[in-house]
Amino acid sequence: MNQYKKISPSLFGLVLICFLLPFITVSCEGETIARLSGVELMTGSQVGTGFAAERVDPSPEIVVTVIVVVVGLIAAISKKYLFAGIAGAIGVISLLMFRSRVNESAMQFYPAIVRLRIGYWLALLLLIGAGGIFLYYHFADKNQSRKIEEKKEVNPIDTSKVFCTQCGSQQEATDIFCTSCGAKKEA
Repeated sequence: MNQYKKISPSLFGLVLICFLLPFITVSCEGETIARLSGVELMTGSQVGTGFAAERVDPSPEIVVTVIVVVVGLIAAISKKYLFAGIAGAIGVISLLMFRSRVNESAMQFYPAIVRLRIGYWLALLLLIGAGGIFLYYHFADKNQSRKIEEKKEVNPIDTSKVFCTQCGSQQEATDIFCTSCGAKKEA
């Protein structure tokens, strides 16, 4: 499992790369009006030219997603698996909230059709995977630590008890003779 732990922070790096890919396309009557990447949705962008140009404001859900992905990457590299897993989960929730808002907006501008593209879907799948993997790592490490601690707990040796060298029965340390076979205890 350790070899996977070394490469798994790259999941967050791949999510960041997904923001360079198309996240949404807007089309009307079969013609693509706009194609926006995750970076353009995060920073805001201008769609169209001339009089038809419109400013698309930064999406707060996308901004939050990028921030938690960076935090998750740092946490994963630092081997803070619980924080990395939580970052992945927050990223998933944020992307789902973005999807909900996009679907709501698309209904207002009918007949325009807004479609989520490959960048969005890859980012969502990678975040689901990263969140799950890092939460698994956290709980597996915690379970491993608990097992190690249980092994360390050794029953204290009772120095007041000794065993007879002749018959093996347990005796008091103060006994001179074995209470079972009568053999003299060796010094």
